[in-house]
Amino acid sequence: MDFWDSADRADNCAAGLWLKKYKAASGSGTTAKAAPAPTPAPAPTKITANDPTFQSNLNQFGADQLLALTNELLETGSVDLAKLARNALLQRFPDSPLVPVVAQLITSASKNGTPAGTPAPPPVSNKSASSAKPAATVAAAAGDRFYINDLPTLVSTFARIGVIMNPVSGSTLEAQESTNLFTAYLSDCSGSRCYAIQLLAKYALTPMPTQDKVQTWNIDKLYGRGYVSGNRVNFDMVLRIPDGGIDIKTLDDFVVLYKGATNSFYNLVKPQ
Repeated sequence: MDFWDSADRADNCAAGLWLKKYKAASGSGTTAKAAPAPTPAPAPTKITANDPTFQSNLNQFGADQLLALTNELLETGSVDLAKLARNALLQRFPDSPLVPVVAQLITSASKNGTPAGTPAPPPVSNKSASSAKPAATVAAAAGDRFYINDLPTLVSTFARIGVIMNPVSGSTLEAQESTNLFTAYLSDCSGSRCYAIQLLAKYALTPMPTQDKVQTWNIDKLYGRGYVSGNRVNFDMVLRIPDGGIDIKTLDDFVVLYKGATNSFYNLVKPQ
C-alpha cells in the first residue's frame, strides 16, 4: 500500500501530556455579611525525578510522547527533568528522527534560560525597509503565541496541540504527521524568519481523477487547493504567521479544518 494511500484512516493523535495545570481557587461573599476568607488552594505537588508516575512515563512512553513530555517540562522550567526525558529517548529510541529535535530544544533552553516554547522575538524581516518595525517594538511571543521559524519550533508547537510531527530526513523546514499522512512546510522564509505554514497531502490514486474532477473542489469550496502533480493528487492549505507570533488556538483550528477538508477532498477525487 502506498504511503499516502492511508489518508482516510481515523485520526489517532498521541496521548495527552501528563503534567496538569493548576489554577488558584477564588471565591466571593454572597450576602451582606462579610464572607469568610476562602480556603487557599493547596500548592501544586512538586514533581521530582523520583516521582513514580514520571519514572513510569520515562519507561513506557513512545518516542513522540517523550518529545511532547520534554517540551512540556521545558515550558514549566523543569530543565533537569526534561534532560531525563531526553536521556530516555536516547537510550530507548537511539535511531528516532526526534532525537536531534529534542537535543536542540534542550540546548536552546539551556542557552537562553527560557522555556523552549516561548522563544525570543525573531529578527525583523528585510522585506521592505519602509514597513519594517524597529526590533524594540516587536512583541515577544509568549503565553499562547509562538514563532515557528525552524524545524524544532515547528515540531514542538504542533506537539502542544497533540499533533506529533516527525522531521523529514534531509530537510530543515518540513515534518510529517504519521497518522494523517500530511506534511507541514515552513514557507515564505526570509533570513531566520518564516511567515507561513503549508500543510500538504499527496494521494496516489488508480485510476487518477481528471483535471475537471479536481477543479470541482477549487470552484465550489472555500478552503484548500487541489491539483495534480505527476502521478499524485495534492491538497494543501496555507496559514500565515503574523508578526506577533501565531496563536496556538489558531494553529489548532487550522489543523482541524485541514484534516476535515482534506478528507472531503479525498472522498471527492478517489475512485468511486
